[in-house]
Amino acid sequence: MRIYIAGPYCPRDVSLHDAARVAHQNVQRVIAKFHELKAEGHEPFVPHLSHYLHLEGDEDYADWWIEYDLTFLDYWAEAIYMMDGWKKSFGSLREEAYARKLGLEVLYETQPLNLAAVGGAVATVLKLRRKKDEREGI
Repeated sequence: MRIYIAGPYCPRDVSLHDAARVAHQNVQRVIAKFHELKAEGHEPFVPHLSHYLHLEGDEDYADWWIEYDLTFLDYWAEAIYMMDGWKKSFGSLREEAYARKLGLEVLYETQPLNLAAVGGAVATVLKLRRKKDEREGI
């Protein structure tokens, strides 16, 4: 299953020095979850990897990155996996709400994966997306 991994990235309530450290720790947590899900046979996507592009940029593209990441929910993901702490993240809150609007399966780190239920939901979402693409001529 193609799973978009969402979770906190950069905290807003700490010093600049601590924000960089916490962002790095959050990226490492999501990378570890990537490997876990991949080992289970899934195809995970890690939007946090844009962290390395952020380090090289001179401007704050926060809104642009959110919109960019949401395209993976639109056109690629079959489910979204919410990492612990997601409720404290503006981006994760938006991703979770958007995934629900699209009808994607929403999975939580605090709950075991129920792949049978997810499979049925994924089939429904894929049907709806095909219909949408046909209407839009894609």
